[in-house]
Amino acid sequence: MVGGKAKGLLMELSGGRLHVAGLLEDGKVGAPALSNGRARSAASPVRPGFSAVERAAGGAIVAGVGVGSDEEVVAFVVDGAGRLGPVAKTSLKVRAGELGVRLSGLPGGGALLSDEGRRYVVWLDEEGREVGAAAWPEGVAEAVCQDGSAGPRFYPTTAPGSFVEVNALGAPGTCVVGEPGWAADGSLRWFGTRAEGRDVVPEAGVVRGLGTAVERAGGEGTEEVEEVKATAPRPCPPEMVLVQGKLCVDRFEATMVDAASGEALSPDFPVTPNLMEITLGDWSTGRSRMGGVHARAMPLPFLPGWQRGQKLDVVAVPRRLARPNGYLTGLVAESACAAAGKRLCTLPEFVLACRGQDDTPFPYGDTYVEGACNVFREAHPAAILHDNASIGHLDPRLNHVRAGEAPLFRRTGATPACRSRWGNDAIYDMVGNLDEWVDEGNGAFAGGFYARSTRSGCDAVVTAHPRSYLDYSTGARCCKDAEP
Repeated sequence: MVGGKAKGLLMELSGGRLHVAGLLEDGKVGAPALSNGRARSAASPVRPGFSAVERAAGGAIVAGVGVGSDEEVVAFVVDGAGRLGPVAKTSLKVRAGELGVRLSGLPGGGALLSDEGRRYVVWLDEEGREVGAAAWPEGVAEAVCQDGSAGPRFYPTTAPGSFVEVNALGAPGTCVVGEPGWAADGSLRWFGTRAEGRDVVPEAGVVRGLGTAVERAGGEGTEEVEEVKATAPRPCPPEMVLVQGKLCVDRFEATMVDAASGEALSPDFPVTPNLMEITLGDWSTGRSRMGGVHARAMPLPFLPGWQRGQKLDVVAVPRRLARPNGYLTGLVAESACAAAGKRLCTLPEFVLACRGQDDTPFPYGDTYVEGACNVFREAHPAAILHDNASIGHLDPRLNHVRAGEAPLFRRTGATPACRSRWGNDAIYDMVGNLDEWVDEGNGAFAGGFYARSTRSGCDAVVTAHPRSYLDYSTGARCCKDAEP
């Protein structure tokens, strides 16, 4: 969603098409939607994970990984009437399998475009054309970030090819959520968090005098009315991938969200009150009997007060770069998918989606490649925390255990090689990270999790537990039938 002075634009990608609708000040859909309320639609030049910012002259500047490549990033504009401009390749390349890019609008017009790792940056003009590029100088804040990423010590200025050192961004403990942005008064602003001892506090950062004040360019542009044929219904919601033209599968493992508030539930605890209290009871009575003194001192993950002691209606929502929910029973997974208007995948559907359009035993190919998916890791969290891999599997701390400097449990989509390709789209982490409940017999979960010793790829399945079972490794992913 991109803002504007009088209206915004809402863009979503589904079925290989980019749908563009206008949003008025009152939140209602307006131009460039069609008279029947449907959004304008065009073949998408970018894959899911694209980014967009407000264009000074009206509409939006859009950038993302191009549909014809796993690495090339393209940019284009969408005008105020919802029409796509020419698509231009940029010199920015991402690593194969990476989805996202960073895009930050400039107050005088144009935008800064970079990869998520901030290795390279491209300056774009108002038409989405490249006018400069440079490698991003090394140096980030020393920080372990629960949200966002370590603050960059250097940041691109509005002048192509130049950077400025920002001490506040590079200060120890500084994490940035989203992307910093230049304001019209020449200040650099960002949202983030800062570590203060064992606490993490939110902050809004502003550093003045780094840049030159500019007058805001452009306006909303003109809106021409034109006849456009109504778009066909979307075969899948934008967060799902179309499989063989008949099945929709969530692109990422599920985050559990409270239906009433929209708040995400902690991924480290069961979502039902009785199971949560059992888990907390097991931890409080068993912590003194398991593991060494350092393991016992590891604190519990944060649990929001509103989540404890009440039954919540939960919805399964796939989110990129989120910590998906473990500690799910098959019953909770089933009901959370149903609340989202979806269902659990059947085992055959899971295997089909996992093998990709090339029908290979692993998401990435025909033979097992160590490290390509987050599975068969070098350590087991219970062995590290409890000195015994077979006990304490309800411990809420397990998915925070690290092997060396690397976390065993990863965020969704953080293992880019582990993707099952379907057309210009892909499904991530169907092997490893979390076991995923499927609709099979009396209970089954598939794909393996990060510490499971399996090289079975898409055929990995466990049928030994009923649907009422849960532990730290059991998660969810939803399916639904595609619209005709």
